[in-house]
Amino acid sequence: MDQLNKNHWYILGAGPVGCLWACALREAGCQVSMLVKTLKDSDLYLNQQTIEYTQLFSNMEKKTVTVELLDHHQLSREARSVSHLIIATKAYDALSALGNVLPQLCTSATVITLSNGLGMHHALQAALQCEKNDRQLVQAVVSDGARLRQPFKLTHTGEGHNYIGRLQLGSRDRAQQINESTPFGLPPLFLNTTVVHDIEEKIWHKALVNCVINPLTAFYQCSNGELFNDPVKMIRIKALCEELANIINRSNAPITIQAEEIFSETKEIAVLTEKNTSSMLHDVRKGRQLEIEHLNIYFIRLAQQYNVPCPHNLELVNALTPHS
Repeated sequence: MDQLNKNHWYILGAGPVGCLWACALREAGCQVSMLVKTLKDSDLYLNQQTIEYTQLFSNMEKKTVTVELLDHHQLSREARSVSHLIIATKAYDALSALGNVLPQLCTSATVITLSNGLGMHHALQAALQCEKNDRQLVQAVVSDGARLRQPFKLTHTGEGHNYIGRLQLGSRDRAQQINESTPFGLPPLFLNTTVVHDIEEKIWHKALVNCVINPLTAFYQCSNGELFNDPVKMIRIKALCEELANIINRSNAPITIQAEEIFSETKEIAVLTEKNTSSMLHDVRKGRQLEIEHLNIYFIRLAQQYNVPCPHNLELVNALTPHS
């Protein structure tokens, strides 16, 4: 395998968030390789891709960064050793994407997942620890707004905050999960980033927000900001927040929360990303698989396990996935 380069980051997935993190890492002086499913014939010998980056609060000023573009076949052929990996795929693709890279992952690798949702972390952790090693699974919970006008044409649309922490699923001693000064090999980024002890709490809060914004924007065919501009939509938002809070508080979820808190957090993110089209609405329009299995469907299954009514989640899922 090639000589280990701790300043070299590999990113699985070239969507808006993956491209945003690629730009941030390149701006910080890191080498970045983006792993895509397949390369076009014209790219097989070029292996470079320019990301055009429109900066936050600027419609005119653009920067460009150059990243390496490759697929897992090339990664294997060149016998590379991956020490720093970011998973920026949809939740339902995360495990299979990791599986393609796993043979090249060094035994002390840091894997950061940016994927949203619940239920996939145990599978990722099991895959990483299939043999004795010191690999660590890290989750980043991202709230920056970003969209792609075209492939690799990125606009940073909203300044959020990134919480990052090591995942210790099932650990009771969460205070000892990480050292607060541990950056997981990340350099200082232009993205606001804070290392936290209890990343699991942040994961659940982000999932709750996504359970409101994503399916409702897909259902109403509206932007994130338009959700809060209509009294009819507001009634539905509040009902969904109440139902989600009820499921959380009557199950074995690792957090407790009130409906008002879910509503407030959802509105904050919707305003921050008001001009954005949610990924779920984009997928509906493109006829692609929805990332609802790890969001509303996860909460439906949790509700059914504890005999908690969940008509609002069921109605949304049935409306968005009529053939599932």
